[in-house]
Amino acid sequence: MKRLIRNTKRMFSDPAPLALGAFLCAVAGAALWVSGGSGWYAVKTAGRENRLPSLAVLFIVWLLIYALYGFLLAAILLGKREWGRNALALFGSVIGSWLLSLGWYAVYFCTRLNFFSLILLLLSASAMVFALILLRRAPLPLLLAGFLIFALEAVFFCLSIASIL
Repeated sequence: MKRLIRNTKRMFSDPAPLALGAFLCAVAGAALWVSGGSGWYAVKTAGRENRLPSLAVLFIVWLLIYALYGFLLAAILLGKREWGRNALALFGSVIGSWLLSLGWYAVYFCTRLNFFSLILLLLSASAMVFALILLRRAPLPLLLAGFLIFALEAVFFCLSIASIL
């Protein structure tokens, strides 16, 4: 327990790299959403049956998810000595999950291939589960970020299924 508290204090002793990681990943996600351009069409067509919330709500929630990914990636890079031989696997699973979640937007909103986007989101959530297994002894903020990402992706997984049906 003392080690966990010590690692958490050390992680937040210099919050600038964590905030920078969150900001960079959120900006990358926002750039994708802004350049995608056809999200309005998916919300308009699915909105007739009231299957999707507004595009602004979806954008804000995904911006939060992208920022949490950036926070996790920065924390993993800063504490790579603490992760030992699992550092590369942890970093790879989190960045893979982030890239797959970026791909979900492009496939779901821009190409409207709902079933393929569902597969991408399922793979992203699976990679996050693998990361959560590796993070089982991590400081509490990292675990909470990982669980929140997984929970929000599960919500979007349900929305993807609802738009298919």
